[in-house]
Amino acid sequence: MKKLLCLVLSLLMIVPVSLVGCGGDGDDTTVPTITVDVKDERLPLEVPEVVIPEDKVFKIVGQGDGDGWKADDILCPEEDSDDVLESAKYTRYKNVEEMLGIEIDVYLNPTIYNTVQASVQSNDKGFDLVFMTVDNASNAAISDLLYNINDIESIKTESPWYDQGYVEGLSVGDEIYSLVTSVGIYDTYIMYILMYNKRLIQTYGLDDPYQMVKENRWTYDNFVAMLEGISTDNGNSVWGPEDTYAFAAHPGSAGNFFYASGLKICEKDDANLPVMAVENNSKAVALQEKLIKLLFEENTTMYAGVAGFAPSDCINAFMSGRLLFMGEIVGYLCTTFREMEDDFGVVPYPKYDASQSRYYTTNDTVINVMCVPRFIYTEEELEVLGTITETICWESYYTVRPAFYEDVLGGKGTRDEGSYEMLDLCRESRVYDFGLFNRSIDLSNLYRDLISNKTTKYSSTVKRNIKQSQVALDEIIASYTDNT
Repeated sequence: MKKLLCLVLSLLMIVPVSLVGCGGDGDDTTVPTITVDVKDERLPLEVPEVVIPEDKVFKIVGQGDGDGWKADDILCPEEDSDDVLESAKYTRYKNVEEMLGIEIDVYLNPTIYNTVQASVQSNDKGFDLVFMTVDNASNAAISDLLYNINDIESIKTESPWYDQGYVEGLSVGDEIYSLVTSVGIYDTYIMYILMYNKRLIQTYGLDDPYQMVKENRWTYDNFVAMLEGISTDNGNSVWGPEDTYAFAAHPGSAGNFFYASGLKICEKDDANLPVMAVENNSKAVALQEKLIKLLFEENTTMYAGVAGFAPSDCINAFMSGRLLFMGEIVGYLCTTFREMEDDFGVVPYPKYDASQSRYYTTNDTVINVMCVPRFIYTEEELEVLGTITETICWESYYTVRPAFYEDVLGGKGTRDEGSYEMLDLCRESRVYDFGLFNRSIDLSNLYRDLISNKTTKYSSTVKRNIKQSQVALDEIIASYTDNT
């Protein structure tokens, strides 16, 4: 047996990340090295005294298929790599194995929910940790297949390696059955942000959006004012994909304006229980009217999937320098837009007005979250599991997270430290609406559906669906309470 004393570790200090841009074939542009602060000094890892069995194999299973992204971002590469992100994934697991004297086995399962259900019911303890979609995690929690993670002493859910917006949004009372962690990267990959073309900002003499964020001038009305007079017909008198536009979005990224304005389907009461927050909401009504005008009037916006544009039309327009702002997920920074000729910047979605206390954004709902299957453990066994889990998440925060930022910002188009700062601001501004991430609630897609249907009938839509949504919410809360 191996005794692991109270760990207070501050090992392997992270050095600042150097970001070097990538050019296309034959591009000999010299791109400056950028050093950004990634929280150099590690917070200590504090876990209780536990005994880890010799030859412990810690098994992590991730979702292989289904409604959402496969959890292949949690896999361990077979060997180290020159690729910064792949090397970080490999190093992360190897560091933890050496620290704790264990072996970590990570694999995917295409029938993850059924596998978890069968394994928990038979108590076969076939794996220690599970990464699956929010929908699967919610259903598993309702069916009493998962542990309340707050009951595991060695998992410190208040730590920065767990997304605090998710903890706040998806907890019920003192219960939380899944977490967004630093082990994976797709939660940040599918986070909504606004991108802007720096050349067009200068050409039209507009204020720098980055400075507007810092000076608390980045509001919805100021954003819309910047769009005036930008859209230009290419001369054939027919508005189409080849013209220049001020803004591009799709139903998901357009719906994020509601969350950016501090609105939600569900808020929390004093007991940390979710309650419906959509009735009699004058702010939501006002914003809905503004969004319909922005998206469908005056040829200002390329709106993919609804107004006659395909998603590829929006991508091509931004890549070609014919689009001032674009609402999309972070993932395009490290894939499609790497070879964009114009430089571009990153900012959060604007506040509703300057009185709003902070910026907000959210993720697309197709994320994988970490869960602990409800096998029958002794108290000691559960704390061993928690200690290993906490160590992996802690190590990932200081290894994988900065490597992902380097990967994202290593493209030709993003060469400034401001982009890193804005991405970090967006990540820390994320909110997870209980009503959005529990799709059994009828109003979960309220904002997206209103926009897609080109309707300002907010109040009547809520009135028509609120009763059934309340029933679904009550059932979820009751099932959580029954699990205790």
